[in-house]
Amino acid sequence: MESKGVCRPLVPRQPLLVLAATRYYKFEFLRYGISHFYAFQANSACMNMAQLVPDGTIDILFQTGTSFPKVFCYGTPLKTYLLSEYRPMDVKPGDCFFGVRFFPGQAYLFGKMPEAELTEGAVDLHDIIQDQKTIEEISKSSNFQNQIRIFLEAYLKNFRKNFEERSRERRLQDYLTERIVGSRGTVRLDELSEETGYSARYLQRVFRSEKGMSPEQFKQVTRFQNVLTDLRQPSTLTDVAMKAGFFDQSHMIKEFEKILGMSPKRYMRELMKTDFQDRLVVLTRASLEREDVFTVNS
Repeated sequence: MESKGVCRPLVPRQPLLVLAATRYYKFEFLRYGISHFYAFQANSACMNMAQLVPDGTIDILFQTGTSFPKVFCYGTPLKTYLLSEYRPMDVKPGDCFFGVRFFPGQAYLFGKMPEAELTEGAVDLHDIIQDQKTIEEISKSSNFQNQIRIFLEAYLKNFRKNFEERSRERRLQDYLTERIVGSRGTVRLDELSEETGYSARYLQRVFRSEKGMSPEQFKQVTRFQNVLTDLRQPSTLTDVAMKAGFFDQSHMIKEFEKILGMSPKRYMRELMKTDFQDRLVVLTRASLEREDVFTVNS
């Protein structure tokens, strides 16, 4: 069973989470399984608009600027939730946060926490790692660059070891995840069965036990995330549907509405109405170093 080659990673997006903040800072890291880091202060005027959508991955979220922080790992929701309804996050107006979002299937967590236990839920990071000093240092800091540095120093100590010590089932799940992401959610289960030499039933069982969802659910999330990305490009809905592997535009719209509760056109109108582009601040490495600008205050 060999990799089909390097594929373009699926950058997991939570565009409607941006609406919880006046400014939402994002730094794309794109290494060691980490998609990006982000930081924001929750804004009471915006909280009722913020939603969480299925993204197929894991986040670690630190409450910052406090002596008694909440810190937890949370997995992908399988449907769209209002931020105020998704209990694992427990975000309140005025809270400041620093977050780490991994690529799908590429989180090698502290304490080797299984991803399946996090889908539609969360665990307190205090309960699964012994390194309380790192939690304390990140939570007390209000500087984005410093938070990233502290996290990486702790995470990379065990990253290679955790990667190399993966179980056979985890390696199989990683392969399936890579193939699904690389195909933009279109690869068939019978193709994966032929490639791996395992029965479709066995692949389904391993994938669900490792990831907390079926391969079909993950394929749907992958297609949805690709549509979110492609909608921001200058393309027609027909082009977006074809690129995402849908039979036609109507099938894409139906699946999109089932997940998000609104059509792609309405979704884009909502983003424009809420000044999404003004809220989202995507940082370069050079701008990240301007710590006087990118400090999230409590």
